[in-house]
Amino acid sequence: GSYSSSLDRALNASGGVNLRWKHNASVTYAIDAGGVSLAQNYQKAYDDIVGNRAPAGTPTPTVDAYQTFDGQVTYTGIQSTKIAVGIKNLFDRNPPYTNVTSNFLGGYDVGYSDPRGRFAYVTVTSKFK
Repeated sequence: GSYSSSLDRALNASGGVNLRWKHNASVTYAIDAGGVSLAQNYQKAYDDIVGNRAPAGTPTPTVDAYQTFDGQVTYTGIQSTKIAVGIKNLFDRNPPYTNVTSNFLGGYDVGYSDPRGRFAYVTVTSKFK
């Protein structure tokens, strides 16, 4: 029989994409009672589907690669307490557009990207003995 790979292709019927490459990489620098970390989130480009209104013979479009960076600062100088302040999607990068309509949100693949944009957070963790 014949084989047709579904890697790096949008699948409208079943929704989703099986990416050949995706990674999350981070680096952390710890100093005394604190630390700083930077994380990179990357997903490679993939072949989209041709839109419903596209004329016959339209070439297959590509959904661009998507890369965001997250930063976090932590402080542990208070006994049994950790405070973290961070920002997800530091540069407020919009996710790439896709033509797929099933299991997707307003033209964005929620499994591939986060359409919320940049957001900040604060967490406080305390251990009681």
